[in-house]
Parts: sequence; structure tokens; C-alpha cells
Amino acid sequence: MRCFQLLTCIILTGVLVGCDNSSSPAGTTDDKQLTPITVQLDWVPEPEHGGLFQALAKGYFADEGLDVTLRPGGANVMVLETVAAGDAQIGQSSSTQVIRAAARGIPVTNIATVFHEIPTALILHADNPIDSFDQLGGQTIMARPEALWIPYLKQRYKIDFKVMAQNFGIGLFLNDPAFIQEGFYIAEPYFMEKAGAQVKLLTLDEGGWHAYATLFANKKFLEGQPEAAHAFLRAYVRGWEDYLEGDPTPGNALM
Repeated sequence: MRCFQLLTCIILTGVLVGCDNSSSPAGTTDDKQLTPITVQLDWVPEPEHGGLFQALAKGYFADEGLDVTLRPGGANVMVLETVAAGDAQIGQSSSTQVIRAAARGIPVTNIATVFHEIPTALILHADNPIDSFDQLGGQTIMARPEALWIPYLKQRYKIDFKVMAQNFGIGLFLNDPAFIQEGFYIAEPYFMEKAGAQVKLLTLDEGGWHAYATLFANKKFLEGQPEAAHAFLRAYVRGWEDYLEGDPTPGNALM
């Protein structure tokens, strides 16, 4: 899929600045003190995090002198708040959410792209008569209430719609032929169709909303340990290269 194109690291203005129960990564040596870095994932471990897990499993982080912990996310995990508070040094989110947080004075900044276009879509049943964004007026959509695409669509298409809080499940969708929900088009549709539903998508990039999925970091960490940040990104890129172009089995096994 196009979302799984090789990521591009973003070096930011001169200052660049495994799971909690995972075993030590391959390549770790006792005679070398490693710099600890915790990464807060945005969701449970899955192939969207493949480069991270491959780098951990193959020892690429350890090769760079890092002791990296990948902390799973989930429906109730607040990634931005966790990284801003310094409980993790790096997290995964969307570019727009991080930019908004930084504009409000929260000490975080984007450091690398994960997806060049975040794979977010509105998912509908295939026989739903709605075929375009301008037809969403008056509808109810299950989504993350804080998502910035919501005011964008309302303003661009001069529509209004209700938002019910995302529960990150597919049960409501399967039981209601008129249901519309936000999701990753590389994730939820697979499970919906496996459960017998036929779906169609309104992808947000087609609607004019362009955002990256990104890694972002705590600014204090970036300013205090710029070499560790550079080392992390080197290993991260190496992990994605190996996961996408080589054998992804080590990363998948660690997930």
C-alpha cells in the first residue's frame, strides 16, 4: 500500500532537535552503557509500527547505543500528554495534532514522518447513498472528537454533522447500515469485511485534508540529548528499510 512507502526523516532546524515486557534487543552488550529512550505508541503493536519493532528486534537501536522501550498504546492512552510530561521521550501521532499542541505551548515537536499521508477515512456501508463529503450534512459520525479534520470538513464543505465519541470497535457499524465511522483504511475495513460487511471509503486526503502520521518528541529531550535523537532516527530508518525490503519476521514476532 502507498502508506507503507519508505519513511522520510525530518531534520528540524538544527536542533534535532520493546514493549514494556519485551526482552532486551539483539546486539546489547554489558560493557556499553546504553541511553534509555521510551517510545509511546499510538495504538497496540501492529505493522504500522513495523520499523520500530524491526529496529528493536534486530538490535539496530542497541547498535546506536540506545536502550529503547516500545510502550503499547490503546483507546485510553494519551500520547501527547505522556510525551509532553517526559514519561516517554518519543511518541507517534498525527502531524496536525502535534503542531496544534506546540502552538499552545506544549513542549513537543515533530521529528519524522511515518505515513506521508495519514490513512484516515470515513467508512460507510457499500450501499449507503452518501458518496461525497458534501453529503455528510446532518449525519452522525463516530470519530475522535478532538480530530482537526472535523472543523476542516465542516468549513470546506459548508456542512454540519454530529460527532459521537470513537469507541475503536466495529460492532456499531456492523449492526447499523447507516453507520459512519472514522478509521484507518488499512485496518478497520479488513475486519469489517471479514465479519461480512461490504464497505466503501471517503478518504480524508481525497477530501482535501492532508496530514502526516509522525513521530514527535519531547523538546527537553531533544535539546538535552540531540545525539541520542539523531541515533534513534538512524536506527528507525534502518528498521523500516529492513522491515519493508527484507524479512519482517523478527519485528512481527516481537509485536
